[in-house]
Amino acid sequence: MATLGEYAIDVERGFVPGDDPVDALPVFYEPWERLGKNIGALIMTGRMRPALESMPVLTPDRLRSAGERERAMLLLCCLANAYVWGAKTPVDTLPAPVARPLHALARERTGLRSSPTLPSG
Repeated sequence: MATLGEYAIDVERGFVPGDDPVDALPVFYEPWERLGKNIGALIMTGRMRPALESMPVLTPDRLRSAGERERAMLLLCCLANAYVWGAKTPVDTLPAPVARPLHALARERTGLRSSPTLPSG
């Protein structure tokens, strides 16, 4: 029989995580935090895509805890979503500053290796 922990259920706090969420990532990841805090303004002014495209490509190897990795995934997923849908016409690709760390974190979390995708049709 599975344990509660295998379903991310804390014995004392239930569905609320046992550890409080991380409020901010280390200073190295300040570009992610800064853009994350300004998503609304960047979308409304049409600057979301240029801001993400000009961001440095950061690797997730300096994240020290599961909480930091979770916050990084949250920020990167929000930034990716804002990049795709944050303008009049959606796009189907992500720039390297979002795609590379997001891919690395997802691969680390799932243990799956990426495979090339082929266009349908």
